[in-house]
Amino acid sequence: MQNVFVSRAAYKKTADKSRRRLFGCLQGDHITELNALTAFERESAKRTAGGGEENLKRWCKEVGLNGRGLSRALYIRDKIANIFKRQKLPWVAAEPAGNAEPVIRALLRGYFTQVRPYEYIFPDLLLYLAPPRPFYQMFTL
Repeated sequence: MQNVFVSRAAYKKTADKSRRRLFGCLQGDHITELNALTAFERESAKRTAGGGEENLKRWCKEVGLNGRGLSRALYIRDKIANIFKRQKLPWVAAEPAGNAEPVIRALLRGYFTQVRPYEYIFPDLLLYLAPPRPFYQMFTL
């Protein structure tokens, strides 16, 4: 998938600050990107009903989001939802809305097979590092 955020060299520093303020989350990059997707979905429903695609494109440009990539992500999510319906599997939302813990748990379950012991810091604490993540993002299990 394409990057969720668009960086422009002319105002990279201010764009990064505004994105952190709008979508940033202490739980990590995945939740920040999920916040951006949720905001895009909300704005998409609001703006396309009122003034067409141009309003949505303008909003994406203002906040530094990649509208095409986010539209593709929503399309893929809808495809997965249809597969769930056909297979009669439950499609469950995190409750209460905005609760990041179920999403983080699901991500860590997916990472579990891809992590390896990294380093023993203390005898009782073993850290695991997921291969594609930056060096400073480690998980404790």
